[in-house]
Parts: sequence; structure tokens; C-alpha cells
Amino acid sequence: MKGKTSPSIIGIILSHRQPTFLQEAKWQLLNSALSIESLASLLGYQDTTHFSRQFKRWSGLTPSEFRRGT
Repeated sequence: MKGKTSPSIIGIILSHRQPTFLQEAKWQLLNSALSIESLASLLGYQDTTHFSRQFKRWSGLTPSEFRRGT
């Protein structure tokens, strides 16, 4: 089928993961005393910086800013 593109499996997974990831991350930031590093690890991130970048990309705030309410 020339001219048609299908979404990549990675794109599909990420688009479905985003709401769940963001919802869980926000809940944990507001309701737990977990450090950002511990939260990143809990959510499956080995790199805290990558977690923080993804969170900011999807929410507009860094995890620290979100936790502080700014």
C-alpha cells in the first residue's frame, strides 16, 4: 500500500503510556514523599533526567515544579 503510513508500535505504546504515566507520576508527586529519583525508578526509568524531561514534555512543568505547585 504505497502512500499509506501506519503508526509505529513504539508510537502507539507511548501514546497509550502517556496518560497512565503522567497520572501516576502526578499522584505520587502530590501524595508521597518519594524523591524524584525514587519515583523515576518506580515508574521504570533508569535515568532521572530522562524521567524529568518526559514529565516536563507532557505536563509543561518539571516534577519539582509540579510538586511545589508552580
